Amino acid sequence: MHRYRPLAFALLAWLMVGCANGDLERFVYDDGETDRRVWTFERQAKDRWLGSANDVEGPVVARQVGHVFTMSYPLDVEISGRTYTFNMDDWMYLQPDGRLLNRTAMKKFGVTLAEITIVFDRQPTDKALQE
Repeated sequence: MHRYRPLAFALLAWLMVGCANGDLERFVYDDGETDRRVWTFERQAKDRWLGSANDVEGPVVARQVGHVFTMSYPLDVEISGRTYTFNMDDWMYLQPDGRLLNRTAMKKFGVTLAEITIVFDRQPTDKALQE
């Protein structure tokens, strides 16, 4: 039987790409524009975390149960020159092979408008730091 590592430990060690104080997400859009989100998490209890990100307003409460990590937060998105606030509902699952599966529902007025699935695979630190 394979034992999962606690996701909180894995999340902080797994998604880190050398950022001194947080987890880094890099985005490249169809038009070539790039963006980045830096997450910082602080443990509040065994199964609760408080997070913040450079482009997320206010604190984000996250929960961890075994190999599952979940958080919901508002995210402002610019579309055709207008800014819309969406509610993001993230669910991350640490897989037995070490990959991290991230499923996100993007909602407005409680209606799911988009679903996003991302698979994070480990990269050597020196490659991950290259931009």
